[in-house]
Amino acid sequence: TGAKNVAAVCSEKGISKIVFTSSVAVYGFAGPGVGEDGVINPFNEYGKTKYEAEQVLEKWRSESDARSLIIVRPTVIFGEGNRGNVFNLLNQIAGGLFVMIGGGRNKKSMAYVGNVAAFLKNCAETDVQHGVYNYVDGPDFSMNELVSKVRKDLKGKDGTGLRLPYWLGLL
Repeated sequence: TGAKNVAAVCSEKGISKIVFTSSVAVYGFAGPGVGEDGVINPFNEYGKTKYEAEQVLEKWRSESDARSLIIVRPTVIFGEGNRGNVFNLLNQIAGGLFVMIGGGRNKKSMAYVGNVAAFLKNCAETDVQHGVYNYVDGPDFSMNELVSKVRKDLKGKDGTGLRLPYWLGLL
C-alpha cells in the first residue's frame, strides 16, 4: 500500500510531481538491450510489486493534467553503504572466496549509486511531465571481464581464479 499512501498524501498536500524509483525487475528475464517499452514480465514478487506501484502512480498522474510522474527503472545499484549482491561479489573476490561457476560470458548491468542519485536529481528538476527511463551505467561487462578486473585491481592477480563447470556448480 506504499504507493497508494504516497499518492494520497501528494493529493492531500497539493504535491504535483513524483519521481519514483522502480526497477528493471519489472521486465523479468528480458534479453539484452530491452528498452522502456519492453514486455512487463516480472518473475518474482519484487518486480511484480514494483510494477503494481508504477500502475498506482500512473493512475494518480492521470487524474490531473497538472501532475507529473517520472519512473526510473535502475539495474543493480552498487556503491558506498550498499551491502547487496555487488558488495557480496566484490567482498568474496577480495577475500579469495569467489569461485566462478560456468563460462562467465553472461553480461552484468550495473549502476553506481552516485550516478543514479544525480539522475534522480535531474528528473526532479526537469519540466518533463511524464517519463519512464531504464537506468544503467555502461559498459556492461561479462562476468569474466568484471571478475578479472576486480581481481587485478584488488589482489594484483590475473584471470578469474578458480572456476567450476556449470553442472558441478548446480550439484
